[in-house]
Amino acid sequence: MEKSNEDKLGKLVTGKVVIVCRNEKTGEVLTMGDNLVVNKSYENLAKLLGKVSAYTSAITKIAFGTGGDVAPVVTDVGITGTVVTLVATATYPVAYSVKFTATWDSVESSVADINEVGLFFDDNTLAARYTFGKMIKSVGWSWEIQWTLSYSV
Repeated sequence: MEKSNEDKLGKLVTGKVVIVCRNEKTGEVLTMGDNLVVNKSYENLAKLLGKVSAYTSAITKIAFGTGGDVAPVVTDVGITGTVVTLVATATYPVAYSVKFTATWDSVESSVADINEVGLFFDDNTLAARYTFGKMIKSVGWSWEIQWTLSYSV
């Protein structure tokens, strides 16, 4: 049975999330995992590659939420209970990859348990989602999020 184009694309674009939680006084904790690149990401990437005139939204945001008890699926379109949205910057560490980085400053805290993170286009379309065990962002800790999308050829 031949695979659909969507199935083939799902194998070509992969992602890895690294969340570095640094305590200014005591050290560092590292959380990392493979994210799920969702369907809307492929739709928006095609629009960007084809230079659809009405579509100019690049990936610019990383947001944390509280809905990580629900496992990621390719039809996800957002995250639940957004706690914070951070501006992401893009770099190109190796061929066929892009790394989005954002920092959550040590003077800020979350009032809720956080257990999911999403990578978003500027128009708030979800590109990828990752869930993890519940964490609280406390004052005195800075979080750096490094989200790399890689493309196979």
